[in-house]
Formats: sequence, C-alpha cells, structure tokens
Amino acid sequence: MAENRITEYNKESKTVSWFYNDHKDEKRYDVTDNVINFINHLIIHIPDYHFLTTRYY
Repeated sequence: MAENRITEYNKESKTVSWFYNDHKDEKRYDVTDNVINFINHLIIHIPDYHFLTTRYY
C-alpha cells in the first residue's frame, strides 16, 4: 500500500482513513478503520522472511 493512500490519521479517536480504487467498477472507496484493524490489513501483504519475489521476468 502506498503511503499517499492514507488520507488522515486521528490520534484522539485512533482511526486511520484511507482509500482504494476497485478495478471491477473503477470507483474510489474511502475507508475509516481503527488503528488495530488497519495494521492487521496491512501486515497481510508483508512477505515472509526469506521469501523471494521476482520483480521482472
């Protein structure tokens, strides 16, 4: 996830606002999650230790 997709962070309410573009209908969706849920969604995309990815074929 690119850092520019995070639109707002609120310390008082502990929420993160971010957006994504759905490729099925080409619409922008704005999401507001609490910090713990946001981190859980983000951690899924971190590769495992020693996992090799191929950038170019």
